[in-house]
Amino acid sequence: MTCGETDFADRTITNLKVLGMVQKGCKLAVRKGQLAIDEPGYARFLRRWLHNDSRDLALMHLRSTVSSAMGLRPEDDAGARRLLAEFRSARKGLENVRATYATDSVMVASLDVLLEKLDKACRGLEAF
Repeated sequence: MTCGETDFADRTITNLKVLGMVQKGCKLAVRKGQLAIDEPGYARFLRRWLHNDSRDLALMHLRSTVSSAMGLRPEDDAGARRLLAEFRSARKGLENVRATYATDSVMVASLDVLLEKLDKACRGLEAF
């Protein structure tokens, strides 16, 4: 694996880890090309406005992260188990994002597609 491939995999796994930390009611932001959690609070509106955050931008990065994650290939059983754990954690985070945006039908449908992709990837890793 080259340095660029390692950096790409590290960024993808970092995004999966961040996604796994998302709780219901939290929104996603993008900071320096990485997913970040935008916690609820009085300053959230201002922060999101200053950084030009939007659910469309978050969804674009979610799609990119899940697509990138689908390309990760574990080298051994231990790697498959670690990746499976990250996928399951990210899935839980996506479910929480889905609950946060429950009234946005396009967002919910888009997240359902990503959840289906993660489910398929989990099944593949379970058979590894």
